[in-house]
Amino acid sequence: MKFVFTDHQHKTVINVWYKDVFIGQLKTQLRENKDLDWKMLRANKHLTVDVNERWKVEYIIVPTIRAFDGNQLAGKFFSKEEAAEAILNFHKQTYVKEQSDMSARSSAG
Repeated sequence: MKFVFTDHQHKTVINVWYKDVFIGQLKTQLRENKDLDWKMLRANKHLTVDVNERWKVEYIIVPTIRAFDGNQLAGKFFSKEEAAEAILNFHKQTYVKEQSDMSARSSAG
């Protein structure tokens, strides 16, 4: 799927767009890779660590819409696309649920 990511003008979040429709926001979190052998790196000053090896970027969904339940979209994603896909799937599931609720109400009334 084709997602578009833009920086928010006033916040440090990433806006997520799908087919020109705003679907949510992501925030990034940097975490240091715990698997590095620091003793070896300190012992040999000629070794270097690539930035991408040392730091891992995690994308976290920001609950910006009232319908978002933090527990439903909880989790950390290692790519923007994966996080955007989770937001879009949440919207699709919510739409299906709302449609079935509306049809149940109209048939009962």
